Amino acid sequence: IQTGLAEQILQDKRKLSIRRNKIYHAVFPKALYHPVSYCQWLPLPPGCTGRDCEKTLLQRGVGVFGAERFAVGNNVSINAIRIATCSPGSEAKLREGLQAVKTYIHEHS
Repeated sequence: IQTGLAEQILQDKRKLSIRRNKIYHAVFPKALYHPVSYCQWLPLPPGCTGRDCEKTLLQRGVGVFGAERFAVGNNVSINAIRIATCSPGSEAKLREGLQAVKTYIHEHS
């Protein structure tokens, strides 16, 4: 902390999240997004659950979490998935995963 390394790590992580979220926004331009967040919540089409989306995408090699995982009790207030934009090892992997999500949503719209 005294050397300033911690602050540099935080600044680098913020820059990474901004870059990654611009990629997310390019793939899903109509979705709300938070430019500095480490993850995004993407609403799903009616009749499509986060749990089903999570399962199908995992079979396709893409990991996302359905909103059900974050609900308290059985109260799921939003039908969505959480996409951790900063988790993929590269921007290319992020783009690949986002395209898989987009394909899934088009299949279920």
